[in-house]
Amino acid sequence: MKLDGVVLGVRPSFGTPYEIDLSRDIPVYGQTTWRLTRRSRLGKPERSLAVEASDAEFVLGTLAEAEVKLVPDGIMGLDGVSYDLSIGAGFNAVRLAWWFDLPKQWEPIAPALNRLHVLGLIADVPGAGDDPHA
Repeated sequence: MKLDGVVLGVRPSFGTPYEIDLSRDIPVYGQTTWRLTRRSRLGKPERSLAVEASDAEFVLGTLAEAEVKLVPDGIMGLDGVSYDLSIGAGFNAVRLAWWFDLPKQWEPIAPALNRLHVLGLIADVPGAGDDPHA
């Protein structure tokens, strides 16, 4: 299965919510390139950077191949951080949402989420996404 991209939303109870969007960039000379964009949901400037194909392939490949229980055991709580993950493949898509810790039934996607989160932190570093050729 070939995925078009993925968006991870992060909503801390007492912090600024943001999303990390990994998607295909405009093809250059027929090659697919990948771009990661970190957007604040409160109007802060977005940051964007080119992503190595190996990172994009790891994240998307892990998500495409993961076998997870569609509906995990329920959990409730206050405060903490809520997450949502949207995955798209053509006209098909899925959205997963959880609070605080990733449900045990979804652990097969944890490596992809960890890599995506690290890339999002890198994108948030001032100057990390600056393209000297832009």
